[in-house]
Amino acid sequence: MLEILRDLNERLGQTVLMITHNPEAAAFGHRIIACATGRFLCNRPPRGLILSTGEDTPRGKSLNARMVLLRFPKGAMDWARLTVCQELAAAGEFAKATAAFIQWLSTRLQGVQHRMSDQRFAQRQSAEPDAIHMRT
Repeated sequence: MLEILRDLNERLGQTVLMITHNPEAAAFGHRIIACATGRFLCNRPPRGLILSTGEDTPRGKSLNARMVLLRFPKGAMDWARLTVCQELAAAGEFAKATAAFIQWLSTRLQGVQHRMSDQRFAQRQSAEPDAIHMRT
């Protein structure tokens, strides 16, 4: 899977942001940001898709405006189901599914990007003028 991600990065110029505790997986990257406190060590986080879990959210209104945060109230987590998911992850099932999705997406990437751009434009056009941030 790491080879597929590297190929997408090099061949199509796509940014890949991976959050991992595995130093061998991190070594595949061109740039590594080590973080002991759960915060980025650079002054501006890279633009890209970030999938993360945690108890804290990044500071900054602009950054948070570009994020989808899913908050779970205390008691909302189904711990038995989470345990099953963790076991599947440890067995590599999620990695296989992600690799299959990346392979599927790689042949359709330009079309997906164009459709997303068109949808974003349509959403901006339908938004209230006062609600639009100048950079969005």
